[in-house]
Amino acid sequence: YLRSDIGFKNLEEFKVIYLSSSNRLLGEETLFRGTIDRSVVYPRLIIERALKYPTKGIIFAHNHPSGSLTPSKKDIVLTQELKDLLDVLDIKLLDHIILGEGDHFSFYENGLIEY
Repeated sequence: YLRSDIGFKNLEEFKVIYLSSSNRLLGEETLFRGTIDRSVVYPRLIIERALKYPTKGIIFAHNHPSGSLTPSKKDIVLTQELKDLLDVLDIKLLDHIILGEGDHFSFYENGLIEY
């Protein structure tokens, strides 16, 4: 789904998937759009939107139009900052997925998110 939705876009997009306590899909939306190599992410907006649903879990996804699957230092720092904010609200960050070149990189599968 994510690959077909944002995986082949020419501009970077940041998507948030909201899940219930049983990981049932509550909603999803593209919150931020950027340029070919970056998008600005506002943590406050993510928190506001997460509180709109009875959210217990979140997955972030964004694409790298360059095709590179390697997370940037900014990707890693932002993910940790968002995880820390969500932890305070008892919302679990389940994964952050980067899409590019027909494949993906999972922060969880690569040990960058632990729970």
